Amino acid sequence: MGEVFNEGPRQAAKLISGTGAASFDLSTKNAEAKKFFNQGLGQLYGFWNYEAERSFRQAAKLDPKSPMPYWGMAMANIVFDAGSLKRAHLFSKEMGKRRDNGDACETQWVDGLAALFDLKGAVTKETRKAWADSLMLTGMANCSPVEAKALEALVRWENFGFHGVAIDALSVDKLLDDVFKEVPNHPAHHFRIHLWNGRDAKKALASAKECGPAAPGVAHMWHMPGHIYAELRDYNNAAWHQEASARVDHAYMKKSGVMPYEIHNYAHNNEWGTRSLILAGAATKALALAKNLTEIPAHPTKNPADESGSVLSYGPSRVRQVIKTFEMWEEGKKLLNSPYLDLNAAAGADFYDLKFLSRLYFGLSDAAGLKKVEERLTKSKDQYRPNDFKTLTEELTIHLLLTDGKRDEAYALLDKASDELDYDYLVPLLIADKKFDLALKRTKDELKPYHPKVVFPPKILALHAAGKKEEAKKVFEVLRTDSLALDLNAVPFKRLAAVAADLGYPADWRLPGTTTLEARPELEKLGPLTWSPNPAPALKLLDANSKEVDLASYAQQGKPVLVVFYLGSRCLKCVEQLKALLPETEKFEKAGISIVAVGTDKPEKVAEWNARVEKETGKGFPFPMLSDSAKTAFKAFGAYDDFEEFPLHGLYLVDAKGKLRWQEVSTEPFLDFKFLLGESKRLLSLSN
Repeated sequence: MGEVFNEGPRQAAKLISGTGAASFDLSTKNAEAKKFFNQGLGQLYGFWNYEAERSFRQAAKLDPKSPMPYWGMAMANIVFDAGSLKRAHLFSKEMGKRRDNGDACETQWVDGLAALFDLKGAVTKETRKAWADSLMLTGMANCSPVEAKALEALVRWENFGFHGVAIDALSVDKLLDDVFKEVPNHPAHHFRIHLWNGRDAKKALASAKECGPAAPGVAHMWHMPGHIYAELRDYNNAAWHQEASARVDHAYMKKSGVMPYEIHNYAHNNEWGTRSLILAGAATKALALAKNLTEIPAHPTKNPADESGSVLSYGPSRVRQVIKTFEMWEEGKKLLNSPYLDLNAAAGADFYDLKFLSRLYFGLSDAAGLKKVEERLTKSKDQYRPNDFKTLTEELTIHLLLTDGKRDEAYALLDKASDELDYDYLVPLLIADKKFDLALKRTKDELKPYHPKVVFPPKILALHAAGKKEEAKKVFEVLRTDSLALDLNAVPFKRLAAVAADLGYPADWRLPGTTTLEARPELEKLGPLTWSPNPAPALKLLDANSKEVDLASYAQQGKPVLVVFYLGSRCLKCVEQLKALLPETEKFEKAGISIVAVGTDKPEKVAEWNARVEKETGKGFPFPMLSDSAKTAFKAFGAYDDFEEFPLHGLYLVDAKGKLRWQEVSTEPFLDFKFLLGESKRLLSLSN
């Protein structure tokens, strides 16, 4: 079906619940195609672009002549800059070929999207504005007016937010009012959140309450309200929504087998989820989600390690943040030099590594560790900005002095220390030494936006120790509000037990917030908090000697396996892939990873090919070559295109427990075995 179909989802879509009340009156006579189109539209509204494209592809398979499924596929590569404008343009061309098959309404939508691209296929500010204007005209012409207005609001916000096309925010908001008058639970609540997030969060509060319930099966629809609640310091609700988002994503991946790197905003959803849990004081869940980000498979193009939004940058940095925030020093010690805290590989450069290590070793009272940090800092002095070097040296010196018992010298330096670093973690030590004024000086403004719940305990402790009980109680009251997500056993909050008792609070002093969600679902029923790999499908096939090979036997022996799906001995690119794999086989075997190849040839053809290779090289393939001429395993593993109905190249890492840890399915064979070997070692070393 052309180059444009070489990327994107390959397995058939299924009708699922909870994608939103989107309703475009598709002119098709195929009722199923209409359902899949509207499912795709709802997924598109939730920025679930990969799945939206899958639904639109299914609609196109059911009605190949309709132009609108191709409109949808193009949109899935435009909205939120999630895909490729090149692919969007190619889909729009396919849409144009079918233009005359649509009704008058659909022709307006088709022509409007076609106007997004100039004669060279490029997109400019002018063409973006023309596209938005076309939606306005479509709405005025009563051509699916609710969806036209919803899309116009989305396009105008996105044109402004990403491409500098001026908008009147209030007029866009008015468009959304019109949508909700007709369809109160329309997923366009999502667009109002984006419109006011960072501008005036209160204007989006009503939509924040409605967004998740409007499309409960779309993870991002739970995620975005968290931004609004966090901005309004409603951390309990922020954390709840981010957790809901994570659970919905993970539930869908469990059912579908989709890998996290196939959901373009997965890493952001979950790193922001971790941050929200930190803000709310939910230490245990925050660490679980942060560690899980590190356990997510990486991909060399879909979430490469050197990309700031990748799991390999977010994971270790969020693990650091959780451990540091909640003073989980023993946990940090346990994870040190593992992939969770591989500080040589973690994003953020050496400065952030050393800053974390300084806190960690101080928390562990490890003088030798602090000395090592000092040595590394001295050696790498020239690579830092002067102010960064100064502040880190200052903090490290205070840590060294305190660990060495030279408290007076440390406190003298602390009294003059820069405000650029947080020193409120020293408050308990200052109180023990009756340095009450210095303790108060080193606490933060607990009411500053986006300050987490953990900034409150040092202030409360300092005020209470200084005899300012009424002031301490006022701050404690603020901490108590909206604190149900908070972990009372986390170190910063555990320290408050005696103060809470003295102020007359119960042992569990937490209280709910003022903003609640009506008919809120139970979090545990939405899905698991963290991602975990799915079991690999069963695979029993004959090798070149017609001997049965069972993939399950590798798991029984505790051996991980790399399964290579290739398209037969006549596929030149497959020959190239397997030849590239031959010299790497020993490296995989040294890492304890077996290799199995599965092809479309019959056993006798596999035997002939193996004989040819043996004649040419002096030895045959050093791994089992299995026959799947019926393509049963290809289909079971998903190395098969349900839309165009042909097998695909596939690579799957199956761990020693028989679970799929990494996969790649494509029209082109994967050749970056150096990356795959390193990523396989990393994934197999993790606890998940």
